[in-house]
Formats: sequence, structure tokens, C-alpha cells
Amino acid sequence: MPTCSRRTFLKAGAGSLLAVGLGAPLPRAAAAETTPGKPFRLNYLLASSLYGNVHLREVVPEVAKAGLDALDVWCPAWVPHRTQLDELGHDAFLALLKRHKTRLGSISPYNLSPFGLKDELRVIAKLGGTLAICGSTGPAADVKAATKDFVEKLKPQVAVAEEVGVTIGIENHGGALLSSPDSIRCFCETATSDRLGVVLAPYHLPQDPAVLAGLIKDMGPKLAHLYAWQLPGKPKEGEKPDDLPELPGHGGMDFTPIVAALKAIGFKGWTEIFTHAHKHNGAMAATTDAVTQEVVRCRQYLEACLAKA
Repeated sequence: MPTCSRRTFLKAGAGSLLAVGLGAPLPRAAAAETTPGKPFRLNYLLASSLYGNVHLREVVPEVAKAGLDALDVWCPAWVPHRTQLDELGHDAFLALLKRHKTRLGSISPYNLSPFGLKDELRVIAKLGGTLAICGSTGPAADVKAATKDFVEKLKPQVAVAEEVGVTIGIENHGGALLSSPDSIRCFCETATSDRLGVVLAPYHLPQDPAVLAGLIKDMGPKLAHLYAWQLPGKPKEGEKPDDLPELPGHGGMDFTPIVAALKAIGFKGWTEIFTHAHKHNGAMAATTDAVTQEVVRCRQYLEACLAKA
């Protein structure tokens, strides 16, 4: 399968990185990072999908309770939150965010085609968000040609993204165009707009922290968002199976090299604690408070990784 090699990506990337500048927009919660002498930090999104069918009004307060920076609103067919946002009304939603001292970071309109984001990009911008997350297209025998075609077809969406100041983030996924480290590098080389980046999902990649760290360094400013998410690890002898094995700090993969790579590239995008292991009415845990407590534990784990990095 023809792909863009790591060497080709790095050679081409030197010029393209200068062309795209800083890449993903700087979340307002992290503005202090641009000040000399301030330590590197992760900018955390709370995935509304972790809370299942709980109403969006009940999810918004959990952002600050979990010590996170902003909210990612998920869409049908996962949770009803994007629909509830419109039912509340945009002004009422903004007032709700303000009342609970948080903000919108992104919307994840996976229910829309990557070629149908124009209106959603404008909504995200109106609500103060910086990112729209979606998938790519199907697999291809010729990755380079298919990636070039994909980016070309995205131009009308990217034009709107550039106009309103919102980044389109394309997630890697098994069985998709972006599905391997090489295909991600190929996309980064081809997608030169600073409003078109990658949403990196380690769950769908080799579970090797060194490989993932190397990929992050290769991507540089094209990395718009990281799902802190992993494949479930096998319990060691004598251990009980973990109820939430996909979460950071649970599944066995050491996130320290990954976080160190984020620090090395001066990552300014979002980090989202994530899992699809939802058993309680579509939620990650039996109660809203229990979901938030688990998010806090994961954040503390990632902060410990950052301290080691």
C-alpha cells in the first residue's frame, strides 16, 4: 500500500509547518501558556457523551467540578446533547455556560459528513468554540491519491472554517482513510490549512507509547486534539477485570511518553478523557457524580504523567 513515509513527511513538513503557522487555535483557557516562564499544561475537554442521556443542563456544571477547561457537545446517535443545545436556544446555552464558569470547546458532529459541516462551523464559532470533530472517508488502496482527493473535496468546508476561525479535526479510525500512523502523516503533509488538523485516537492505533509519541512529534502543529483513550489491557494474573479499561490510568498503557511528546511540541489543542465503555443508561457510571469523579481520577493520572515528563 503506497503511503507517505516518515522520512518523506519530515522532509516535506519542514516547509509546510512554516506555512501553516501555529495550527490549531489556542483555547482561551490556556492563554497563560504564551507567557514566558509559564509551565506547559494540558487543556482539558469534558466529553458530554460520558454522561449518557442525562440532560445537557446537568452536564454543563460538571466541567468546572471536574477541573476541566471546556465542554465537547456530542451528537446523535450517541447522546441527545446536540439536539438539546438547540432546544435550549443558543443564547440560553451561552448563559448556562457563563453561569457555571465554563465555555464551549468543541462540538463532535459525527452524525454529519465531513463534507456537511458548513452550518455547524458557524454555530461553533457563534458559541465560542474552536473545534469541530468528525471522521474521514473509507479505506483506499492508494492512500496518497485518496488523501489528496479527500482534502480537495474538503475545501468548501475549510474555507468556512478559515472564515469563522474554527478548526476541523479529522479523527483516525479503524477501517477509515486515516487509520494508521503513515496515513495520518500523509494527511498532515497534504492538509496545509491551519484550520484542518487531526484528532488523534490512540485507541485505534498500535498500543505502543513510543510509537504514539513519535507520531505526535511528527504531526507537530497539525495535531488539533487528543483523545486520552486506549484499548483495554488484559488483567494481570490475580487482578479483577477493570470496569473502565479504556480510560487513561486503567488499561495498562503508560501515557507518560505521550504527554511528554505533547509537551515537546508545545501542544495547544484539546485533551479529552474518553471511553465508549458505557453501561449505565448510556453513561460511563451509575450517577452523574460518579462519572465526574472518574474523570477527575483520570485527569490526576495525566497530570502525574505530565509531572514525570
